[in-house]
Amino acid sequence: MSVKYEHVFIKEIGENDLIVSTSKKDYHILLSEEEMSDLQTLLIEEEVEYVLFDTEKEVVVFDDRLNMTEMENEELENIHEGVNDEGMID
Repeated sequence: MSVKYEHVFIKEIGENDLIVSTSKKDYHILLSEEEMSDLQTLLIEEEVEYVLFDTEKEVVVFDDRLNMTEMENEELENIHEGVNDEGMID
């Protein structure tokens, strides 16, 4: 059984493409300008060296396709209040 989503290591980045490496093989992925911008944000601001990859469609997953709905949960809406930049309760 293979997994649909896998975190992959970013092996190489070109002008509008990248090569990612899974545990079994490397993939050459073409990116749109928006996707490349998102990738650069992850690499520069978040210092991330890996991305989520859809192994069935062979695409990098930049948005919330895993149904993570915490941001839409009313109970968690103001969770950032009372917490400092280090994530500690004020």
